[in-house]
Amino acid sequence: MLDDHCNFHFHIDNIVRIMAVLLMMIRYLTKFLDGKSMITLYHTFIYPYLIYGVEFCCHAPDYLISKLLVCQKNLLRTILKRSPNSLVSHRFSEFQIMPISVFFKFRVIIF
Repeated sequence: MLDDHCNFHFHIDNIVRIMAVLLMMIRYLTKFLDGKSMITLYHTFIYPYLIYGVEFCCHAPDYLISKLLVCQKNLLRTILKRSPNSLVSHRFSEFQIMPISVFFKFRVIIF
């Protein structure tokens, strides 16, 4: 989804809305599934939305990319059953999840 200025505002906002719905689903499922299963759900349902068109979206302004990173951290907090204020930046590597800002740079280098 592109807007008139090619800044990917609509595309990233759409991903954020989808991730909010998926976050509610994951919050519900944390009662029934273990952490490994939750990470599998992340890679199945959320990761594809994050990587779709990443080579182009990486040129979006930092404030838009930070929206995705905040969603990603909220999902990780939910999977780990942590409070909303807890730090999870250091836990990304433990679950082999690349923060979106790092992933953008990684994909551009590969592309």
